Amino acid sequence: MFDYDKKTGEIWIYDEITASGSGGVSSGDVVGAIKAIGNKALTVRINSPGGDVFEGLGIYNVLQEHRQTVTTQNDALAASIASVIMLAGTERKAAPNSFAMIHRPFSMSWGTATDLRKTADLLDNAEETLVNIYTEKLGLKADAVSAMLDDETWFNADDQIENLIATTTSRQQAIDAAAVPENRFKKTPAALVRNMKAGERTAFFPNRTKAEHRLRMLKANKR
Repeated sequence: MFDYDKKTGEIWIYDEITASGSGGVSSGDVVGAIKAIGNKALTVRINSPGGDVFEGLGIYNVLQEHRQTVTTQNDALAASIASVIMLAGTERKAAPNSFAMIHRPFSMSWGTATDLRKTADLLDNAEETLVNIYTEKLGLKADAVSAMLDDETWFNADDQIENLIATTTSRQQAIDAAAVPENRFKKTPAALVRNMKAGERTAFFPNRTKAEHRLRMLKANKR
């Protein structure tokens, strides 16, 4: 689910992060919501298992550039690139039953050895971008962040506050976390795993050429 309220400035990211037209929530969806809401404070509510790293970075960047205060709120799950979106808030709230997760970016790829090496280089570049964001926002050294990414680190609400993913807790009623297929991540807490039918929500992996272009544009925008 993706929705927004022009009166309150709330935006709901309650789905996979995907490219436009692929279902889920895209950076274009969020840009459109911000334009509709206008120049006012935003509250971005998150319940997402993550998805397309480049679309997620686009969402992160546009929230960082918003002229008014941005509050992010982990309503149940901010995993993978959704955890980066969470870090775009000046104030970041974690629901008492919520989880966040950070890990190394991954992809499903095919082709020649040269193709696979290019994909590996792209993933290395994406990981470097993520490490820079986590290092800045969490106040950790790059090697500590890299170790947490490599270990696929999960955080409950208290852990989120302790590690500065969240700055405070929210006082809301518990809601169900976004569905996480059993084999999507290595260490998904048992309480979050859902039995999903094949094709019900498949992971989205962008075409490598488009991904390379997105990464170049994202890096250019940060200069």
